[in-house]
Formats: sequence, C-alpha cells, structure tokens
Amino acid sequence: MGVSRIKSSDWEKTVVRDTVSIRKVASILNETTLGIVLVQGENRELLGVVVDGDIRRGLLTGIDLDSGVSLVMRINPVIARNGISNDEIEILMRKEGVVQIPIVNDANKLEGLVIRDWNRQPPVRKNLFLVMAGGLGERLRPLTEITPKPMLLVHGKPILEHILQNAILEGFRNFVISTGYLGSVIKEYFGDGSQFGISIIYIEETKKLGTAGAISLLQNWPDDPIVITNGDILTNVRYASMLDFHLEENGVATMGTAIHESKIEFGVVDVEGTVVQRITEKPILEFLINAGVYVLSPEVRSFLNTNEYCDMPTLFTQLISSGLRVVAFPFHESWSDIGTRSDLEKISRGLANQTIGAKVQEL
Repeated sequence: MGVSRIKSSDWEKTVVRDTVSIRKVASILNETTLGIVLVQGENRELLGVVVDGDIRRGLLTGIDLDSGVSLVMRINPVIARNGISNDEIEILMRKEGVVQIPIVNDANKLEGLVIRDWNRQPPVRKNLFLVMAGGLGERLRPLTEITPKPMLLVHGKPILEHILQNAILEGFRNFVISTGYLGSVIKEYFGDGSQFGISIIYIEETKKLGTAGAISLLQNWPDDPIVITNGDILTNVRYASMLDFHLEENGVATMGTAIHESKIEFGVVDVEGTVVQRITEKPILEFLINAGVYVLSPEVRSFLNTNEYCDMPTLFTQLISSGLRVVAFPFHESWSDIGTRSDLEKISRGLANQTIGAKVQEL
C-alpha cells in the first residue's frame, strides 16, 4: 500500500479551531487533496477530525452548514504517536479501515499527518460512469437547434467535457454516454475517449426513454455500482466520495441531493384553533431536491425493462416500495442545473455560483 508523510506546509492548511463552522470545513475539504480536516483546541491539542462523509451525514440529520464543526467531527479518531514507523502505520490503516492518520505527541498536540500513498492522486475507479446526454434541450432553443444541450459551451468547453474532466480527476476511466438528439455531434467530438486518456462507449436512444430508461440499453451490466449524472449538471461534487458513501451505506441506490431555498413573500401565521401563536415574516424554507446525480448497484437492473421509458423518480419510488435501501447523498459543494438560457448565461458569467465558475475555469 505505502504511506506518505505530508509536509507541514500542506497538512497545516487542514487545521481549524473548534469554533469554526461546518461550511468553512467543507470549503477546506473541497480545496485540498488530503481528504481530512484536523480540529484542534486552543492549545493545539487534537480534538477530532472531519472527513467528507461526516458532513453529509450531518446534513441529513438537519444540521446546518453554519453550525459549529463540533456537531459533525469525530471525537475519537485513529491517531499515531511520534516515532511510529511507516510499516506500523500501514498495519494500523488496514486494521482501522482509514486512509489518513494524524500524528500527535504525548500531550496530544498535532505534529503531522500520514495518508495512504496515492501520489496525491485518487485511485483509478473501475466503475462505469454514465452520462445521460440524449435530451432535446427544448427550453434552450434556439441554442440547441444544431447543438445538443450537453455540448453548449461554458468557459470555452462543452458542458459534457467539464463533467468528464471532473470525473477523470476523481479516478474514473470507463465512461458511457447515452445519446439521442444530435448524438452525432457528441460522438464526433469525444470519439472513443482516447484523446482524454479514457474509454467511451455510446448507447443510443431511438425514442425517449427518460432519465433512467436509457440505462436498460447497457449491453453488459457491470458487477459494480454505476455512477450516473444528467448531462446538464455542473457541480464540484466529488463523484468518488459519492461512490464511497454509497458503498459505506450499503444501499442499492443513492441519490445526490442539493439544498433549494424558497422564500415565502408573505408573513406566515401559525395558529392553534383561532388563536394566533406567531407570525414569521417572509420565511425562507429549505428543501432537499434531486440533484440529477446517482449511484446504482447491480440489483437495480431487474427494475428496468429494456428500451422502455422510466424516469429516475419513478425508479427510486419502485425501489423504496420494494423495501430496498435507498439513501441520499447531500451536496455541500456547488451545483447547478442548466435548464434554461438564463441558467447558462449565469453560469458562463460565474454569477450563479462563484465556486463552480472557478472550478470550471481550472479544467
């Protein structure tokens, strides 16, 4: 396996005080490649650690991103003392099932960080990564009259190229693109994927099959979970983290969810009988919405009829009704569904979400 001892100038960027917000910790996780944030007290003593899944599970319980990090941090993390050898750390990682271990001294003060040696790059994922790119893009006309929606440009590159490059950075190499409307444009641009160092195969919808039905066209359903995204979603989410979450939660299907805020333009009145209890002026309500990114295990195949229409909400409802374990993966990263010309213009100007704009321009 091998391990790497991270130089102090790098691991110290992941250290925060126990007074910071979850939002700040999420930002650090997104900006660094170490996959962990170290939480210390006033005297530099290690109080706990936070990894990606800790934040997402917290969000599912209703914890707000602006809450304190103590609500999601692991207070008894696996640690190692100064002087431990790399061989001993490897044994400890295997035993505890972790890929990062903080190093502390006898006073429990932070002295270092050791991570599994992936040369700071994520491991290659053998899982299929499927992009649903067959939609008509009717709300984006006339832009989509000769160009399929996934091929519209954002910062000089097609939306689909941004999606693929984000997935490549997460270690995915085996891609499937479901095409339909103007699919030849997509095939001509990406070919077999070799120019990007990946493999791409295509499945073609000859009729509208919905957001799930096209999956039934896969010739050989793999033995491992498939990561799926709609072809009009731009997000900084780490697809590999979502896949790992799916495996940890032992679900048959995982749905990515984003937070959507809806402002009520009136004062909301709560009453009991005829008695007014309180008035909340123009409250903002938060909902978890379907973010258009999924992970499906092989068991799902039996719920799809080949070449028959099925959308993802229907598929997930069937899985739930059958008593199967379906889980949510809440996004704390930036996310945007490019459904209209206004959405496209905002993303292109970097106004819809500054984080997306920055990430997209990096690619």
